[in-house]
Amino acid sequence: MKANRLMQQLFKKHLGQFGITMSQLSLLFYISKKEVVTQQEIADNLFLDKSTVTRNLQRLLNDRFMKKNADRKIEITTKGKRLAEKVIPHWQMAMKETQERLSPKGEKAINLILEKLTQ
Repeated sequence: MKANRLMQQLFKKHLGQFGITMSQLSLLFYISKKEVVTQQEIADNLFLDKSTVTRNLQRLLNDRFMKKNADRKIEITTKGKRLAEKVIPHWQMAMKETQERLSPKGEKAINLILEKLTQ
């Protein structure tokens, strides 16, 4: 979908220096808020299939931004928390640019689409 590619490019401009994909960033932010989660919780709350969660989580685990505890739940590490803190200002810049490009009318249209798709 063209809109998805355009959004990926915009976010890559702001976040590319961190070497993390938007999908991995979504997991990082979600887990940093929850601190300990199961893969199923991630899939359910981020509307991702289990294979997508596994693939993106593996890189975060390999880079030691996350770890699996004894219960096989996923935890954010100190390294992961530091990355999230570094990324947030750049993510906010990307969001600001997105909102400026969309305008309030465009943002409202996207929110309406999301609302219809998630009913």
